[in-house]
Amino acid sequence: MQPRFRWFNISPFDHASVVKLAASLQKKVYHQNASTGFNLEIIRKDRIAGTFTHKREFVEEVRDPFGNLVKVRRIAFDQCNFLVGVNSPNIRLQNFARLGKRLTETIADALDYTISITPIEIDPLRWAQCITDKNTSVSLSALRSFPFEVSSGIAGSIRLTGSGDIAKELERLLGSRKVRASNIFCTIKKGALEWKVEFRSTGAAVVHKGDYDRIIGPIGDALTCATI
Repeated sequence: MQPRFRWFNISPFDHASVVKLAASLQKKVYHQNASTGFNLEIIRKDRIAGTFTHKREFVEEVRDPFGNLVKVRRIAFDQCNFLVGVNSPNIRLQNFARLGKRLTETIADALDYTISITPIEIDPLRWAQCITDKNTSVSLSALRSFPFEVSSGIAGSIRLTGSGDIAKELERLLGSRKVRASNIFCTIKKGALEWKVEFRSTGAAVVHKGDYDRIIGPIGDALTCATI
């Protein structure tokens, strides 16, 4: 499965908050008999990082060769890697689909609900453009838009894909019309390195190709740039 990331902001959140949060999560270490818990790998004055684990027990029904339903007890382990720090965006979650809500609620509880955790809404085109610098190029290969008004009483949405950079064709098609992208696919190149990344308007990104450890930092930094 491709690594999926999502960012959130916390307000207020400072160095004292990091210390308090770390102390709380250290009391909830995941162990063999626990259903949920944390393993902290980094504890610094400005950030903490680790893994949140949740054990699920469920019953699965399968049919045997004679057509009879057989109930089988199953156990599954969901894990979400996280980083929480004083710099915005304050929370980064990896593979968050099952545990994102539970994890953010645990963070709020650890800080006595004195903070607000908010999702990020972003223009994915601007987000991707903020990664570009003299050593990094970004080309747009696909785009899906939110519905927009074509003319009075007529609405539509667009979906463009291409084997190369579609940015100029997108500009030609839209002209001066304002269109919000819901998600885009880009190719990011830096020297010999290359990544295929999907940017979403919800402040989420999926790295479809390439070493995500070497690009996720710049992607998070670009998110901060794009929201200013």
